[in-house]
Amino acid sequence: MDQIKKQKKLDGYGFPHLGKMIEKKVRQKRLTNSEMARRLGVSPTSFAEYLKQNSLQFRILWKIGLVLEYNFLADLMEYLPEDALNSSQSSFLETIQQQAEEIKDLKKENEIYKGILKR
Repeated sequence: MDQIKKQKKLDGYGFPHLGKMIEKKVRQKRLTNSEMARRLGVSPTSFAEYLKQNSLQFRILWKIGLVLEYNFLADLMEYLPEDALNSSQSSFLETIQQQAEEIKDLKKENEIYKGILKR
């Protein structure tokens, strides 16, 4: 069901409309376009143009995210196909598993050293 909802939010090329995503977040934060433009250091006209764009340069999206204190990249990840997420998740899970094993080994080592010091 979520996939169907997300599909409706995508533009004709299969991308989410970034301008609409930004506009929604600006409204949620109860900021005006003029205030956003001031915070970004751009003209109100330029900011209004950002909101019309379905795609933006990464540096613009990054700056807007910083101003709004919001992670647009996390939102965008939700639009990736499930198999793309699974491949990155599996790599992430492998790293976590390796780190968990390393922690386990280090705890054993620590216990050995504690035993030696108690003697």
